[in-house]
Amino acid sequence: MWISIHEGAKDAATSAANFIATSLRESVEQRGLASLALSGGSTPKLMYTALSALDLPWHRIHFFQVDERVAPDTDNARNSLHIAQLLINQVDIPGSNWHPLPVNASPLSDAAAQYSDELSNCCQGRLDVVHLGLGDDGHTASWPPGDPVLRSNQLVDIVQNFRGFDRLTLTPQIINDAGVIAWLVVGTDKSQMLHRWQQGDPQLPSSAVRRGDADALFTDVQTTPTGA
Repeated sequence: MWISIHEGAKDAATSAANFIATSLRESVEQRGLASLALSGGSTPKLMYTALSALDLPWHRIHFFQVDERVAPDTDNARNSLHIAQLLINQVDIPGSNWHPLPVNASPLSDAAAQYSDELSNCCQGRLDVVHLGLGDDGHTASWPPGDPVLRSNQLVDIVQNFRGFDRLTLTPQIINDAGVIAWLVVGTDKSQMLHRWQQGDPQLPSSAVRRGDADALFTDVQTTPTGA
């Protein structure tokens, strides 16, 4: 895995956006289209903005979500709201290229199956690029420590009552099959957890993600061991 250490969160986010953009361009050149799954939370907002300012063949890129909270569409807790505001609504793409997780569909099991079908129909269930973050408890996507989702054989699955919300999330199966995985981890409060993740601590849900040669970590944590 390539590790890119920066002086601050903005520089790390910009570098991650450029890396993702390069990977998407390569996919469009090779196959005529590309797919990107984005994680939520506060950390990637700078990356969404940086990505929206780049010159990309937007009409050939399909956007998916890594995970989403079960909450009303206009609730500030929704990752899709921020992705749409900072990225989707800032670029020229067909409405059909934006695939928010249908967390308000009922039952939630049908919503998970519907999203799996969208992934299969759009990109044969294999994403070109997945963006991930790292929680202060070592989670990524919406994978709580020890949750059955870590062993799921589905593309999309349900997580119940994680940090106050039921959720839909992509599973390790589809994330580990992606063309490229781009991690963005910023903030000195992430230093200890990032070190544990780099050591492959099996107690961390994020350790269920592969460490591929083509994958990359973008961070402003200066204590990151370069040999990890």
